[in-house]
Amino acid sequence: MIVEAYDLDVMREPHLVGAAKPLRENQTWDTLMEDFAAGKCLMIAGGNACKFLSDTFKCAVYPTRPNACVGMEAGDEQCQYARAAAGLDPLEPV
Repeated sequence: MIVEAYDLDVMREPHLVGAAKPLRENQTWDTLMEDFAAGKCLMIAGGNACKFLSDTFKCAVYPTRPNACVGMEAGDEQCQYARAAAGLDPLEPV
């Protein structure tokens, strides 16, 4: 599971920085923002599950989650694929 996080995502939820792949040594907030301005993003890799998924399978940063997560609708094709990759049962239609 990989989620891309951009400047607006990080400004809304600073914990995303700590969950991202290791940053460059001694990277500061300013150099991180320069990377975003250059079109780069943070890659948050969680193996089969998101690093912010709690033991009860709830998003720990739901109100401030990245835009990539906001765009995923519960039960859509992308959601079902992610759930299968994480070993979770598919969501049933409502």
